[in-house]
Amino acid sequence: MKKVLKVLCTVIATVLLCCGIAGCTQQEFGTFYTLEEAYEAEFLTRDDLMSIAYYHNGGREYNETVMNEEYTPIEKSPEILDAKILNEIKETAARELRSKEHSSSIEVTADDFELLGYYGKYKDCLAIMIRNIHEETTAEIVNYVTEIDGVKIHYTGHYTIVIYRDNMGEK
Repeated sequence: MKKVLKVLCTVIATVLLCCGIAGCTQQEFGTFYTLEEAYEAEFLTRDDLMSIAYYHNGGREYNETVMNEEYTPIEKSPEILDAKILNEIKETAARELRSKEHSSSIEVTADDFELLGYYGKYKDCLAIMIRNIHEETTAEIVNYVTEIDGVKIHYTGHYTIVIYRDNMGEK
């Protein structure tokens, strides 16, 4: 009877230990890519890039040669990001920054990030602009155009569009 009790206790302890360890693992929400990386990896199509540029640039400006006057971008769906997805994005940004700055004494959290822009969902990718609210930028005026496969995106700030791709596939 004592042997059965010991085996049973060992099994229970093992299950509890495994559950505890599994519960401690960090959940991976997604990965960030530059627009160029996402396009080269074929996560985005040229039509996707054109829609992102349209929403970011405020219309056809800078892309009149690739977007005719009747051009209609891919509809943003969802129109706005829900709180759960936004939190996943911010958690991923915080985790990524923590992994890059091992010596930082400040514990970066999701609350340290702000969504500056949302430019649509393309398959399992979200086109966004996000910033760390504690990050300092220079006072220099930023005004430049970047081009990917003939599609131009005009930036007037220190932050660029990134692609957030859900690691779990399309939601």
